[in-house]
Amino acid sequence: MQENFATYRGPIYACSKDQPHGKLAQLLDCLYQDPHSKAQLLAWMEAHALQLVARKVYNEMDGVNEEGVH
Repeated sequence: MQENFATYRGPIYACSKDQPHGKLAQLLDCLYQDPHSKAQLLAWMEAHALQLVARKVYNEMDGVNEEGVH
């Protein structure tokens, strides 16, 4: 499946002064604004959100613990 999107991988991640977050962010914003694709996007995100939040909290707490040691 990765090879299906290889042509688009570089350009969609590329950032510029006009698009500091790249075209991927622009595409996600566009999908989020449409009610049909927003529902699908949120369903996809929900499956990954818990892992993302848990990792962020773990990293934050790890940073706090390191500061307390010094």
